Amino acid sequence: MKKYLDRKNVTCKYLWVREKTTNAVNHHYHFMLLLDGHKIRKANNILSKCTELWNRALNLNPSINQSLVYYCRNKVDNSWELFLDRHDDLYDQKKDECIYWASYLAKVNTKDNTKYRNFGSSRVSCLKNNN
Repeated sequence: MKKYLDRKNVTCKYLWVREKTTNAVNHHYHFMLLLDGHKIRKANNILSKCTELWNRALNLNPSINQSLVYYCRNKVDNSWELFLDRHDDLYDQKKDECIYWASYLAKVNTKDNTKYRNFGSSRVSCLKNNN
């Protein structure tokens, strides 16, 4: 996905975690994608590309396996994305929802304490505000 977005000149930051519930046979993953909203105004194309690339990575037929990627809907406007704009009247509510989504990845009860890597992220650079 990162290579695809790089080719589109879209900066991509991400977080992922590996989890396994007690009664599950296999692990599952949660993934949070952070994109430049000035370049990506709607997530629909990106989300369908995620499904396509995941099916390709697993060598599965995408027309049959549409449910491997589940998209979370936010509580603000029930969409699959959160566009943060400081000038938006709903900015604080959307920011809180974004933090809620990210905190879901940090829950510990489904993390597997094995030798395997259970989380990862891209490097996020902090910008110093000189104002």
